[in-house]
Amino acid sequence: YTVSVTNPGDFDATGVQVTDELPNGITYQSHTASQGTYNTSTDVWNIGTLAEGDTTTVTLTIVATVNSGTVGNTITNNAEITKLNENDPELNNNSASAGITVVAEAADIQVLKIVDNSVPIEGDFIDYTISVTNQGPRDATNLKILDQLPSGITFQSANPSVGTFNNSTGIWDIGTFVNGASASLVINAQVDQNTEGSTIANTATIQSVDQNDTNISNNSSTVNITVDEASAPTSCNDRPLLRFTTYTLESGTALELGAVYKFDSVIPGVYARIEIITDNNATLTDIDQTSGTTAFNEAFSPRVQSADGNDAFMDFEISFYDSATNVQKYLSFAATSSDVDGNGASLKEYVGFQNLSSYTIESTTDLVIGSEGIYATYTPDNFNGVSSVDADFTDHTVYSAYTNEPKFRFRAGIQGGGSTSNRLYRLSFDPCEINNFSSPVSENIIDVSVTKAVDNVTPSVGDTVSYTITAKNEKGNAVGNVEVTDQLPAGLTYVSGTTTLGTYANGTGIWDIGTLSGLQSATLTLKATVNTGQEGNTIKNTASFSNFTGGDGNQSNNSADVDIIVFDPSSGLTCNEPPLFNFSSNSLEEGISGQVNAVYRFNNIASGLDALVKIKAISNASLSNIDDNGSGNSAANFSPLFQATQSGGYIDWEFKFVATGTTTPVKKNFAMTALDIDGYINPNNTSQSIRDF
Repeated sequence: YTVSVTNPGDFDATGVQVTDELPNGITYQSHTASQGTYNTSTDVWNIGTLAEGDTTTVTLTIVATVNSGTVGNTITNNAEITKLNENDPELNNNSASAGITVVAEAADIQVLKIVDNSVPIEGDFIDYTISVTNQGPRDATNLKILDQLPSGITFQSANPSVGTFNNSTGIWDIGTFVNGASASLVINAQVDQNTEGSTIANTATIQSVDQNDTNISNNSSTVNITVDEASAPTSCNDRPLLRFTTYTLESGTALELGAVYKFDSVIPGVYARIEIITDNNATLTDIDQTSGTTAFNEAFSPRVQSADGNDAFMDFEISFYDSATNVQKYLSFAATSSDVDGNGASLKEYVGFQNLSSYTIESTTDLVIGSEGIYATYTPDNFNGVSSVDADFTDHTVYSAYTNEPKFRFRAGIQGGGSTSNRLYRLSFDPCEINNFSSPVSENIIDVSVTKAVDNVTPSVGDTVSYTITAKNEKGNAVGNVEVTDQLPAGLTYVSGTTTLGTYANGTGIWDIGTLSGLQSATLTLKATVNTGQEGNTIKNTASFSNFTGGDGNQSNNSADVDIIVFDPSSGLTCNEPPLFNFSSNSLEEGISGQVNAVYRFNNIASGLDALVKIKAISNASLSNIDDNGSGNSAANFSPLFQATQSGGYIDWEFKFVATGTTTPVKKNFAMTALDIDGYINPNNTSQSIRDF
């Protein structure tokens, strides 16, 4: 505060005193007087004699602090002349007031996020840069920024200019951040597999700050990436030649299941790991047998035998890594397999290539194409049809090409006829070996899937049920002449059939889809009435592919069925239907989305009722969507979509019913039915289950 006193009169003023008592909410710190003395006990400024004239002014400056607990208050400070020996003819200017309004400490924190590559492909490394600026007016304390990487992106490293970053929590702890300061955080991440065509949003936002921020419009920033399709090389010379020459046993027992071998410098700057992941009645006698030819020495050549002369196979996973960083390396490569030592009359060897999204194949005409789980298999057409003398190893050869993959699996198989002889396989990574074929045939390796759901699993006679059948192209290459057959079974009467693509003929039960482009889905909705006389019956309805162009390397998802059980009134059972809860709208209430202790509020699941859904535990799993309302599913269902990261993955949930807009618990009677609605069948025969506790 500054108090100024002036004597504009014609005579000197004597004995002048001014009283300035600090009000409540203000605490004295110090003062400075240009004339006289100020008594902090009496609050009196004793000026003494004040010379006449407008140019003569004396001042008192009082420094004080604003007390805590005064936010929102207006505090007024008064100063007035309380003593003067002479008469003052102008009393209306003998006092003055100054007021302050106390506001919360404010710091305007700006968050800005950018990405260096907004259109990456699977396997690319990208840098997110988060810039934070304190635009004042106050210093900020306890400043924390939250940046939790979304599904589809894998953290690699972080470099904050100030503070620390915790990848597990996604919290960048800046701490004290003075007015005008700026800081940045660079997060390096890798784009995951199976994200092609996805748009992935990543948000950075303020998690905490002690000060008030009146400008919340700049407190968060979101950036999107769209994962592009990798372009396949246009010629064999565009793919690298991988050389598997020198190796060491990195872990496990040599030649046994689980053994991992490291092959150095398959190309400059890249090494490979080969792990034995399956042995089915097979024994590995040599991980990589060499020979006198350069072409043979550069190939991966395991020697396998059947343990008892019957069918056997051994699976290998081959993965690539950056030699400098030990991070998985995405490569476009070719892998060619051929029979080397020839087969006898009692057994023949076959090979299997993992059916990945980028996979294409070409082979000689005398191979029989099949499938075993995730593998497309290639087998000689007869036991004696393999020669061991072809200098180029092209007899019974399979050429596969992969685009932008970090790893793939290879099966070395034996169809036994009683012999336990060793069989030698040659897996070459020479991209131009395809040019040695004299009469190649190409096979369009595809993966199409069908799923099926029904809206009412326990209808009554006369009810109309609705089946939703979804056909999907799981790979990036188009599939033509696609047909799905779904002939309604006895006990149901056709009502209608609507499609998002193609046409459905009720007479034949054929849904003629036509062409499914890469990763495209199509849906058929069939409505049917439950016939009289079906009380108590279980009615199974099946949808399966009846035609497509190409060889499907994963036939386990080519059909799907669903059962309905028709209610029987004569059974003596009754059902007092509980209220139908509608889990169609939710928002994050607490915590970090997709993480343990996150709480989601589902609004108005019934009249006056909300549900609070909490993630209690996550084990070996990753949550993709808290409530996926995809095709074949009702939006009213609570339908979490998650992926097990390894065997035994699960997520535990807690449901709490509360009054709308509150946390006040409400008791309710309800029924719950759990269904596998996506119809997913894992080639490893893993299962899905649900339980309450």
